Amino acid sequence: MSAFPILLTRQPERCAVLAAELAPMGYEVHVQPLQAITALSVGVTDVSSVDGVIITSQNALHGLEGLPRTLPVYAVGQETVGKIREIGFITVAWQPTAEELVEVLKTSKSRSFLYLSGDYISRDFGASLKPYGAAVQRVIAYRADPVSGFSRETLALLASGREVAVMFFSGRPIRIFLDLLARHDLEDAASRMTALVIHPRYRDACRDFAVCHAAAEPSQWGMVALAEKIHAMHHSI
Repeated sequence: MSAFPILLTRQPERCAVLAAELAPMGYEVHVQPLQAITALSVGVTDVSSVDGVIITSQNALHGLEGLPRTLPVYAVGQETVGKIREIGFITVAWQPTAEELVEVLKTSKSRSFLYLSGDYISRDFGASLKPYGAAVQRVIAYRADPVSGFSRETLALLASGREVAVMFFSGRPIRIFLDLLARHDLEDAASRMTALVIHPRYRDACRDFAVCHAAAEPSQWGMVALAEKIHAMHHSI
């Protein structure tokens, strides 16, 4: 029985662990980054008025350099928390999505936040928390530019007519992927694809795919467990 192709849509350096888990299951792993990440200089030196740091992506971790390790950090994503603790921060709280993190911050003891973000944000923490008396200073730590097209390998896979699975860890890559399908005149490929998303809230964005499944646990390991389940279902048909 042939391997089941799966597209990983993160940066290559963040796909190595995933690929190592998926390949032994019988997946044919392909990597197709959907955003080009450029780290930007942060240069935050005065945090005397800050009593909490918000970080929603591992792409902004370099912005933590030089900050007092005693500052509480509020993060999105379990894997991001592990990286923050490796840097040496003591107090780290997290939620699986930005929306859920906002709910936590509304009642947090911290009232003045430094938000290390990308140039594109899906949630404006400043606007969301202002009615609750919290101040948010946003500093752009990286730029995330949509790629202009699929790689030749991805184009060949999508044009092959094979059933393909694709993993999404946030909402924006879903929109970029569908836009690229249209750009390459491959909209029909979505009808043969199984979307795997990290959180149920992204299901609506995947209406164009044949089917969409959400991880039971919103983490990388939750996605691995979901992929194992989908592979078993695929090969039982």
